[in-house]
Amino acid sequence: MTHSINVVKEFSTIFPKFISFVGNNKIPQKISKTKKTSLKISQDKISQEEVSKQLLAYMKHENGWDKPGNKTNFNQIQKLIKNNVVKNVVRNVRTNQSYLELQDDTKFNIRKQDEFHFTLVTFIYKYLKKHKYKELLNELFIETDDDLFVNNELVQIEQSEKTKDNCHYRTDMSFEINSKRIVVEYLEKQHEKEKNLDYPYEKFRAFNLMFDNKNIDREIVHIAYFWDNQYNNEKYFEKFVEDLCLKFVDYWDITNKDAFCIRKLSKIVGNKSLAKQLYLAHTNKDVPIIKLNDIIKIINWNQNINTKSNINISKLWYNEFVDKVKQYIFAENQNQVSLNAFDSYSDDNESNDDSNNNSNKKKEITHELFYKINDDIMLTQSGLHIYLSVELKYLSNISEYFRLRKFYENITQGLVDILGEFREKELKLKEQIITGLEINNTT
Repeated sequence: MTHSINVVKEFSTIFPKFISFVGNNKIPQKISKTKKTSLKISQDKISQEEVSKQLLAYMKHENGWDKPGNKTNFNQIQKLIKNNVVKNVVRNVRTNQSYLELQDDTKFNIRKQDEFHFTLVTFIYKYLKKHKYKELLNELFIETDDDLFVNNELVQIEQSEKTKDNCHYRTDMSFEINSKRIVVEYLEKQHEKEKNLDYPYEKFRAFNLMFDNKNIDREIVHIAYFWDNQYNNEKYFEKFVEDLCLKFVDYWDITNKDAFCIRKLSKIVGNKSLAKQLYLAHTNKDVPIIKLNDIIKIINWNQNINTKSNINISKLWYNEFVDKVKQYIFAENQNQVSLNAFDSYSDDNESNDDSNNNSNKKKEITHELFYKINDDIMLTQSGLHIYLSVELKYLSNISEYFRLRKFYENITQGLVDILGEFREKELKLKEQIITGLEINNTT
């Protein structure tokens, strides 16, 4: 089977040197400045097997990417695996050397931190997938039935950060969550000598990156350190991945308070759509947001009530709900003068005689304080409270009567707890800006 493969489009950003290699269709020597490299192959239909052969030949020519100046990212390795060039990503425990195992069973050396990056990203994906953090998965990863790549704009390796004192610091790898960047530093043997001095250089560097970083559009909020000598410690690795993923989730949450509260309230209500309506109604007082039909569906009605007109039981209660609202509105509007003189008092109208004369008068209220009828009947927060006070005769049994009252109590108490949790999370994240630096050579 043949594929129309545009080599330039497919590989130019991932393997820039591969283009000149393919263009010459041989191992490139010095390329003449006057003669442009041919890329005719990029327009031809070539087999997948031919692409794999060319990539494998290119890898042989490169010899390895473990020298200074080289870096190998997740997408590069995934592309090589997809094109049947690489079989596996390996760390030799005995020699502590990282390499790609090629299809011809030869070893292609890469840097340890790049192999760690590939393994870390793989485990991050598995953790987010297992715990169903779909929004984060869609943000960080590009996934199809056959492929898995990262969003290179958000998952990066070796970025240079400039600080206000014009110093440049290289970060090993970073993950951007809603414009907040979490950095992972891979500490190899040369960093261990600092442990007896309480890591002054790393701490100075970390604080400069987080508090003096000039790239304010890419704010660094956390630095997590991983020690190379702990690489084979399975429990340590799994805990590092879990802690890192939970940091992602936390920063994803606190940058969107509404989404956080709705997600938490969904666990209480058991319905995300209804949870969103309930949350918005409680944060937008007197705005009719909640669909009455969605509330009707969660109530177990008494199906044994005999009515002459065979009217729906929920309709009977709705009619009574409307009557109660009308009675309340009539009573309130009859009492035109507020019992509390401070209710409508305002410093803004002290000098306005007309305003002062009318300051104790209440504004006339309507049924829209409780519900509004458009295409659907929509309830406000106050309307929901009254509607859920369904009388026992309309409900299936006494348990349903108390369940509805407990349901409303859980919503209101849940929102208080959720907002408290949100605030606590904000404060906690501000306190924990560095993790993992204390792990030293104790394997």
